[in-house]
Amino acid sequence: RDDGRGRDDGRGRELERERERDHSRGGEHFGGSRSSGKPPRLDRAAGELLDLLAQDLSEFPPGTVEFDHCVSCAIPAAKVGALVGRSGEFVRRVEEQTRAKVDISIEGLGDERQMSCTGPLASIYNAHALMMQRLQEIEN
Repeated sequence: RDDGRGRDDGRGRELERERERDHSRGGEHFGGSRSSGKPPRLDRAAGELLDLLAQDLSEFPPGTVEFDHCVSCAIPAAKVGALVGRSGEFVRRVEEQTRAKVDISIEGLGDERQMSCTGPLASIYNAHALMMQRLQEIEN
């Protein structure tokens, strides 16, 4: 993708290669998550939002999208164990898949704990979307 100054920002090629690999394996790519079948509505919506974010990244000054950014939110304390998975398995998978660091506070305020995703801009929103999707699955 063009960065608006006649140069390729590199991220567009990376996203396109991921989509091509997933498509060639018979799966679909939705904002960093891979699915072998038709995605649930949340996967589709999250994927569309992440695709829009990826398009907007080209409007940022060169190099700034790779700086560390952080997004955080409150998580119900009672759901944290199921969210992170056995020995943090789900969080590790999200971190490997997205290049973002996911932290959930040990202590929180009342019935909530703080979750933060840190890393390159597209990575943190991808990680956040995957964590929220998992939380929604747990709550349903």
